[in-house]
Amino acid sequence: MRDFKLKPGADWASSVVLYMKLPDHPALRESAVILARNVERVQRFSTLLSNLIIPIIVSERAAAKAALGHDNSSGIPLEEFLSRTVTSELTKHAEDLNRMNKTRHPSQEYIALVDAAYGYVQRISSDNEKTSDALESWFAAQLTGVWTAIESLFQDLWVAALNAHPATLAELKGRSDKKTVSLARLAQANFEINGAMGTILSEYQNFSRLDKVVEAYALAFSQDGDSILELLKGPEFHQLSCIRNLIVHAASRFDGEYLSKVQSLPDAPRGELGEKMQLDGDVVDRTLRPVLIRALELITAVDQWLQTH
Repeated sequence: MRDFKLKPGADWASSVVLYMKLPDHPALRESAVILARNVERVQRFSTLLSNLIIPIIVSERAAAKAALGHDNSSGIPLEEFLSRTVTSELTKHAEDLNRMNKTRHPSQEYIALVDAAYGYVQRISSDNEKTSDALESWFAAQLTGVWTAIESLFQDLWVAALNAHPATLAELKGRSDKKTVSLARLAQANFEINGAMGTILSEYQNFSRLDKVVEAYALAFSQDGDSILELLKGPEFHQLSCIRNLIVHAASRFDGEYLSKVQSLPDAPRGELGEKMQLDGDVVDRTLRPVLIRALELITAVDQWLQTH
């Protein structure tokens, strides 16, 4: 029986959803907020299974307990007694959820319910191939969803930085070509380029590929931008990019390009050529947790650059 290693709470998102500090430079704050919202949307999706199953568990346990504890001499019909008990327990559960939304700290009862919910999912998935495939797709959607959030951050952050500090960054000193902007494009902006150079120049960059993202940042942050480029070139972004591309472009089946690119990544999934990549809670956690930490460090590095230049 395959263990999907389901993990409660999508804790991999906590660095962004719970603990993110907004950048000091106001120009970057919207990019940070958008990242948090995009990641939170994926996190909510990742907790969908447990959130759907837990009320069923609460209801079934309450009904079983009520059936055992019903006293015929009370004058309350069994059906009504069951309904009251289930409603009461569901109300308590809703109150617990409201408290957690405010405090961000789950109760022990809730943690136990999540474990029970994932226990059901594990058993069902192990015995049903279609359900197992659906669970694989659920994991894949989390990985591709966070990559989309990261990809958006790359562009949003670059644009915001150049809009805020065009004097140095918009010169794109990292390379001699691709520096011209057509008069037609300037006319579209009514020749009002103050605070818009990042927006205009972003149209000449490709932020959908990690190597091109590194190139775009190297062009702009050629002066004192080593810490920014080191983060972008790090294994965390590289691993998520490789996994995402394998999911989207190779239907999650290992190919030579992927296996070659992940040779230096010990935590990346591996297998034989043509074999389907197996996803589980561990793969998701060890891929998404570090990449979101690096995303926050990237925001901080760009923020510090703007503060010191």
